[in-house]
Amino acid sequence: MITLSETWLKPTDGVDLMGMPIFHLDGYQDPIRRDMVGNRGGGVLAWVSNSLVCKRRSDLEIESAELMWLEMHCNNYKFYLA
Repeated sequence: MITLSETWLKPTDGVDLMGMPIFHLDGYQDPIRRDMVGNRGGGVLAWVSNSLVCKRRSDLEIESAELMWLEMHCNNYKFYLA
């Protein structure tokens, strides 16, 4: 897994003219992002290996906090990453 903070990305950044993500890395799923809101800055992004099962847990996120929750499954274990 690779994570970045302070990405300063907006929802329109990182997609081609067809709306497909361009921040692709071989061996990794398409990036999971929580982009900055307005002009406040911030933003986080995660690339997850193709060998892991992962889903974003927006239901655990707080709007005022710059963080993203991911639920991971690996070798019959479940864990969370914020």
